[in-house]
Amino acid sequence: AARKAATTMPRGARPVQAVSLGHGTYDLDPDNASILVCGGGGVALQVTKKLKDMGAWVWQLQRTDVRRAEIEKMMAIVAKGDAMNPESLEKVMAGIEDV
Repeated sequence: AARKAATTMPRGARPVQAVSLGHGTYDLDPDNASILVCGGGGVALQVTKKLKDMGAWVWQLQRTDVRRAEIEKMMAIVAKGDAMNPESLEKVMAGIEDV
């Protein structure tokens, strides 16, 4: 569910930008946020590109290096692992938190 913008904003807060990721509009402000995208298909690549265009730091979880060049060309970081493996996810998340 999308959240509604408050009528008054706290000091220093930035307004949330409404974003369409292809299936509706959502309140999302990923500028300078670290975000992990799991998946290596076309949808994951589109989401990664959109998030990068909005100023996010994006890690894309990949089982193989097949799309590494395409992901790195977008200035996203390839994280090697499998989204179905909890240890793999923990390792990637720890790396993101260290940044």
